[in-house]
Amino acid sequence: MSLFILLRNGMIIGLLLLLAACSGFMISGEKPVAWVDGVPVTEGDLKEALKITHRTEAVRPGEHLDLMDYVNKLIDERLIVQEAYRMELDKDPWVQNKLHEYKLRESVVRLYKEEVQDRARVSDDEMRRFYNEQMEATHIRQITVGTEEEARNIRAQIEAGSDMAALAREHSIDMFKDKGGDRGFLHRWQLPESARDAAFSLKDGQITPVIKTSSGYQIIKIEEKRPAPEKSLEEIRQVVEKPLRKKKEEELGQEVLKRYRKQADIVISVSEDLVAELPLSIDAAKDEKWAKDERPIVKIGEEILTVGQFCQQLKDIPESKLVTDDPLALKRKFIDNWIDRKLVDIAALNRHYEQGEDFGRLLKYYEEYLLKKLFAQKVIYPQIKVSDELLKDYYDKHRDRYLKPVHYRIRQITVTDEAQARTILEQLRGGADFAWLAKNKSEDSLAQKGGDRGWISEDKLSFLSEAVSALKVGENSDVLSEGGAYYIVKLEAKSDVDYEDFEQIKDVVQKDYIKENYEHLWTDYARELRQDAEVKINDPFIQELTERFLPTVKSSTLDKQ
Repeated sequence: MSLFILLRNGMIIGLLLLLAACSGFMISGEKPVAWVDGVPVTEGDLKEALKITHRTEAVRPGEHLDLMDYVNKLIDERLIVQEAYRMELDKDPWVQNKLHEYKLRESVVRLYKEEVQDRARVSDDEMRRFYNEQMEATHIRQITVGTEEEARNIRAQIEAGSDMAALAREHSIDMFKDKGGDRGFLHRWQLPESARDAAFSLKDGQITPVIKTSSGYQIIKIEEKRPAPEKSLEEIRQVVEKPLRKKKEEELGQEVLKRYRKQADIVISVSEDLVAELPLSIDAAKDEKWAKDERPIVKIGEEILTVGQFCQQLKDIPESKLVTDDPLALKRKFIDNWIDRKLVDIAALNRHYEQGEDFGRLLKYYEEYLLKKLFAQKVIYPQIKVSDELLKDYYDKHRDRYLKPVHYRIRQITVTDEAQARTILEQLRGGADFAWLAKNKSEDSLAQKGGDRGWISEDKLSFLSEAVSALKVGENSDVLSEGGAYYIVKLEAKSDVDYEDFEQIKDVVQKDYIKENYEHLWTDYARELRQDAEVKINDPFIQELTERFLPTVKSSTLDKQ
């Protein structure tokens, strides 16, 4: 398995871009917006919090944002994180394991970039050569038979002058038999890998040696070759750069793995009998006997693959991929894959990328994200009491949140000419019947039904939603335009205000109830912590940021701090 595949299947990229945390880990040049017990809340922390808000809360352009709200939120998070450290939650095994997993993933990403991506450059000459090879076309005639001996006999007859087309009709077992083996013009990639080099290395009129393929034994004749069509370098680049780069990355990945294997101290502890004994089914892998089996299979340094760990891996593999005619080979393949993964992991961790400024900051962000999450699980959530009575009371107090979607009964006229649409609107205002005009003037599929769209919920109205919701029953809209068409709608009926049944949406209510209680408890806890903390706010710098980057942000609260 190539390093490219290992990385593609194993890594999670950019996880921390989704985290809003305040770390106190300063990158040179960043100024603090506040200090909590001497630990800075930085400009970078504030900017990241604003980015998260814009990504997750759909802030409208020009909407006023209070910058101090974000600063206070970051201060609260800093206080909670400090409390988590005082509780020694950073030593919790869950936190430690998650941190190690993240450090490993991000280290592997950086290793891959250094060892493969940065080295897999593609030159103009390579692109042109690859294009010419892949787009060269060859007119091929072939014969496929079941045995090597028969193939050799037929090839000898062709060499002696016999007609290959006639021999194909008589002996070939593939789908091109009735065409005399004629497959027309093919590109290199359209042939089986075992036949590509042999076929495309020949000249017009030559035949290949006997080739073993998955469908039998083949003889291929080159009838005619055509060079790749002439293209500019830029056109070639658009076609071949990505696949060629991918090919080079996979080749480099294999080279890297070979180098790691040579350098590593790999001890194969497994016997043929033990490999034969290993299970290859998910049911067997779940058996407690296998799960607890500590017999070593292979060792790389301090890393050991035991029988139990081997079985654990099977649980993550689709059962269809465990079906094989050669179970011994498949087990060895799984063992080799484990060796490759561990070699990559060891090499990545030995580079100590976490000592770099950027990676160090990311690790700190992630650790604090984990601490806040664990703090919530251990301190906040246990204080939230949930019962049917409490949920029903919450539902009754917030019923307007649980309104059923409003439904409208509408008719619609659609035309492609604005002047015609306005003429129709004048006719409607003059008393013309909407259904009659829709049937005779509308250009959409509803015309035959007098424009009747039936009952439709507000969320399904798309661009018509705002106009329809503003109408009273019996009213017509103005001319509305969208996508080059013009619309007039009539509101015929509107559903009454109604509420979702509590029992049907209890899960939604519980989620809202827990979220609201969580936010209150979190804020209250942070407020108590603030009473014993030394908090300083860099008002002049916040004002500077407000004027420099966020002209619409309110700064009125700055004077209140």
